[in-house]
Amino acid sequence: MFRLMEGLCAVIAVLYATLLVLFTNYDALLITYENGDLTPTSLVFAGACIGWVGLRLVRSPRRPQL
Repeated sequence: MFRLMEGLCAVIAVLYATLLVLFTNYDALLITYENGDLTPTSLVFAGACIGWVGLRLVRSPRRPQL
């Protein structure tokens, strides 16, 4: 189950990053950012990345050294 959720988070993060880099009108992106309308997209991307890393750490047998 963790592997499936980890894969889903990875797909969402990579898809958002790819779409942002390849298909973005950067002038429109700046205006959207200044208007504050980019917050939901940023939250989904950040949540997907955090979920990906968190699930990977939970599933990993080796824990990182602190």
